Amino acid sequence: MKRLFTKWLGGEVSMSATGVLEWLNEVMQFTSQEDLSVLGAQLAIEVKTPSENDNYQKLECELSFSSTPHMDISFLTAGSSAWWNTAPPGIDADHDNVVVMFPEGYGLTMKEGETVFLNAQTIAVPSAGTSTWIISAHLYYVKGKATSK
Repeated sequence: MKRLFTKWLGGEVSMSATGVLEWLNEVMQFTSQEDLSVLGAQLAIEVKTPSENDNYQKLECELSFSSTPHMDISFLTAGSSAWWNTAPPGIDADHDNVVVMFPEGYGLTMKEGETVFLNAQTIAVPSAGTSTWIISAHLYYVKGKATSK
């Protein structure tokens, strides 16, 4: 049986609404120091501080082997959105928590020096202002190949 390792990528991201799709490439990254196999991953997003302006904003994040978003080598995507109003006051927030686990003996191979990127994109109405989001990603991996022996 191999030892399971965990790598956490996370923190807070503040994003301003521009009215266009805005990517924050390489928000965070993990570069392997040796050959390993990713057996699973988890990605969670929630809005911490919505803007004080009335409107809507959404944050989408992905774990990918590319710093360029929406490539075929993305392996996990999650999103969180929030509508808010100041009069009458109210917030409707939608948080996301997505998990992927590969069958026994399988995994995503990472060679020494390869990188997993956490990319993020904001989608918002121009008047939505600035919001703060909490992003948490976990990679579960073993050193070497993903075999059960």
